Amino acid sequence: AREDSRGSSEDSSGWHTPTIWLTSADRFVGPSHLPAKGSVTFRNVGDTLHQALLTPVKKGTTDKQIQAYFDSGVNAPPPFALDGPMVGLDVLSAGNHATLTYNLPPGTYVLTCYVADDVTGMPHAFMGMHKVVILK
Repeated sequence: AREDSRGSSEDSSGWHTPTIWLTSADRFVGPSHLPAKGSVTFRNVGDTLHQALLTPVKKGTTDKQIQAYFDSGVNAPPPFALDGPMVGLDVLSAGNHATLTYNLPPGTYVLTCYVADDVTGMPHAFMGMHKVVILK
């Protein structure tokens, strides 16, 4: 497989796999639309451990709403949460990458990382490491 300037890799069949970068700023950087059935490559270009969990949320959910929920300190389930299948990668070390292959219902999902910060112990998601994506 080879990676192109759009942040996707192409296998021998010509199929493109989107790439999402996990950064030192504790952010997911990549496309906001992903295939509902297919693969995504996660590249940890950060300097710490990260993970990537893909969880369904209500249509129209924004990253601003997700951050407000984390900032609120509420222990109740988030109002944007949906029951449904979720997938993800466990801990990915700095400098490594992994490709996740999945088959999920189309809809709105959020990528989150719950690895604890080295200094504060706060989960990366609470520090802004979340990204709403649409699976089509």
